Amino acid sequence: MTQDPTTPLRAALAQAPVQQFIDGDFRAPCGDGLIDIHDPATGALLSQASAGEAGDIDAAVMAARQAFDDGRWSGLPPHDGRICC
Repeated sequence: MTQDPTTPLRAALAQAPVQQFIDGDFRAPCGDGLIDIHDPATGALLSQASAGEAGDIDAAVMAARQAFDDGRWSGLPPHDGRICC
């Protein structure tokens, strides 16, 4: 019997907190809605993620705007070596 290669990923996702990642930090979402995350190869349910609400979206947009305006994001070169592609 062959082991499912997604087993470690499924285990990690099942234990992951259902939070929003905004401005470099995980935070509790404004609401309690969830979105199912499925394995695209098999269709199996892998995990759930928080469904962003207006307050979550506003916080993310404000953080992105601030990072752009203060240069943390907009001042980065096209490739600074931190991302491998």
